[in-house]
Amino acid sequence: MIALTLCWLLFTAPSDSMATVKRHLVLYGGFDDTVVDTIAENAEILVVGRIRRDQLEKLKKIKPGIVVLKYQHALSVPKDTPAWDIAIRHPSWFATERQTQERLVQDRYGWYLMNIVSEQYRDFLVERIVAGTERLFDGVFLDDFWDHYVSKFVTEGARKPGDPRISMIRDWQPALTQLLMKLRQRYAKRIFINGAHECYISYVDGVMEESFVHANWHPETYFHPRASDLRSIQKIQRLSRHQKPILVQSGTSGRSADRTDSVFRYCLLSYLLVSNEHTYFNFHPSHTYHFRKMYFNPLFKLEMGVPKGPYSVYRDQSPNPNLIENGDFDAGAKGWHILTGTPTLDSSEALQGSSIRFTATADKRDMFASDYLAVDPGVEYTLSVYCKSKLNIAGSADYKRLGLQGRYYDREKKRIAGAYDLKLGPGTYDWQYYETVFESPPNAAYFQLRVGFIGDGMGTGWIDRIYFGRTLYSELVYRRDFSEATILVNAGNHKYTGSIDEIPGSEKNRLITINPRHGMLWQDGRWLIQ
Repeated sequence: MIALTLCWLLFTAPSDSMATVKRHLVLYGGFDDTVVDTIAENAEILVVGRIRRDQLEKLKKIKPGIVVLKYQHALSVPKDTPAWDIAIRHPSWFATERQTQERLVQDRYGWYLMNIVSEQYRDFLVERIVAGTERLFDGVFLDDFWDHYVSKFVTEGARKPGDPRISMIRDWQPALTQLLMKLRQRYAKRIFINGAHECYISYVDGVMEESFVHANWHPETYFHPRASDLRSIQKIQRLSRHQKPILVQSGTSGRSADRTDSVFRYCLLSYLLVSNEHTYFNFHPSHTYHFRKMYFNPLFKLEMGVPKGPYSVYRDQSPNPNLIENGDFDAGAKGWHILTGTPTLDSSEALQGSSIRFTATADKRDMFASDYLAVDPGVEYTLSVYCKSKLNIAGSADYKRLGLQGRYYDREKKRIAGAYDLKLGPGTYDWQYYETVFESPPNAAYFQLRVGFIGDGMGTGWIDRIYFGRTLYSELVYRRDFSEATILVNAGNHKYTGSIDEIPGSEKNRLITINPRHGMLWQDGRWLIQ
């Protein structure tokens, strides 16, 4: 069962106003004069790259309360600009591949990765941001503000995949934290970042979660694994405790326009599960943020009244039996044995009872393994876990960090080729749920799980509620009630059919069906979305 941990404690109390969707817009490029009125009518917060002074003044005149943020890039310097002419004279400001020392460029868009651990470069970047943000703007928006290094770069010349030196990867988060602290000293207006990360939120005025439920770089036919959707929802809950603006961004790539509205409805209803007075929502139906046309949908104007409380799990089937006898560690280390280091039972950091704390430094690496688990061949199994990370840093390869490694064995307990792993998120975060599904090989008789830091990854993290069992395809229906509406979202992998209890005006025992990755909204005695 996918549990919703501390749901009530994470809830932000509702205001007395009617619940409507407050909207933000992200337009990294510019826009023409014909849409200024439309933008003013639909946006409370605008992130924009290029805008003329007269356009900005007109926006402010039409809607004095609109917040306009100037787009800036945190990790690169734009070419063909005065800033580039300065940066090119400082080779140490550029990140270089750890072996060849070639400069690194982003594999898709071609921008140069800068050496953010260089204090001299960070000072230059702060001055560039301050000088490049005109006074009419209400603040800045820093793009690609990652809480860990993301391996998506190639060498400048040969265009071969490459990564910077390991010391830069390990100092990534502290370096960007220092950048924010320095920028705060020099810039008095709002600072927003594209990165809804708990490690940075204390240093900024607002954040954006760019890929909530469905990202705009994915086609309409793609959906994240259901565990990813749950992590998105729980992240917005946690960050709302800081009472700072959160820009919740969903979208599609625009490849299947006939399915865009269906994806939008699922994203919007998922957002409404966790919306509050600090959140803003937008849906962008194309891969890039360059303005083409405004996406309109009457549901943006929907009034639902006051939230009656947080969302809850309305329908969820119990999973098949857990083949790991002591996956919650409430029986200590029973069923597990240490491979390396000193994995530690920790009752101070756990969902309930105890968890296991893992640490990896340059000198030691914590890892332990389960007993052999009897399995059947050719069967789908689900592996899931909850993880909390103080810092999970990849080493010489992206997979070398805190994670779970599964291996199958035959009847003689000889290892069968193949890796059946569950990757855990890098960076820093509170308890999050991870899940994967795979089929056992045709000659499988046993399964063994290794948990801990892999290779030369470093950091500290906690593991709890490990589950390994036969996959159960089932519904997972969330519900949230408002004074004027009720929403239901099926984030599971199987349709739900049943009656809905205690909805004012609904027919008793009326059966409804909610397909996977769909939702329903009840208002004024009828289903507006179904």
